[in-house]
Amino acid sequence: MVLFNDDSTGFNYPSKVTVALLKDSVEINMTNTYADGHQETEKGILSINKNGSILSLGASEYDVKDVIRTKDELAIFAYKEGEDNDRPATIRLQIVIRAKVMAVFKHIKYDGSEDYFTRISLSLSKK
Repeated sequence: MVLFNDDSTGFNYPSKVTVALLKDSVEINMTNTYADGHQETEKGILSINKNGSILSLGASEYDVKDVIRTKDELAIFAYKEGEDNDRPATIRLQIVIRAKVMAVFKHIKYDGSEDYFTRISLSLSKK
């Protein structure tokens, strides 16, 4: 169980996350339980094309700009131009994979700004 932070409302919701390895991708399912008790499940497929240049997460595609491999970690940095809260922005997706942990960060930099801020931070641990 993880807490999902809804930045539009400022509330944290308990979420159950499952990850399934598919043939050439990873399926991530997140079931959020909201304050009124209702649940919603979001499903996303994470994949990278064969030449490693495009990362897909759900319906979004990102250009892979950097992959850093160390003895214990794989980090992928991918970018796309788009909008955040109806404002033009550069969106950076950072995925860090270790033996028992996968972390996903979505960083936003609005046009005209020099700095990124974190919109989403998700850390998954293997039991």
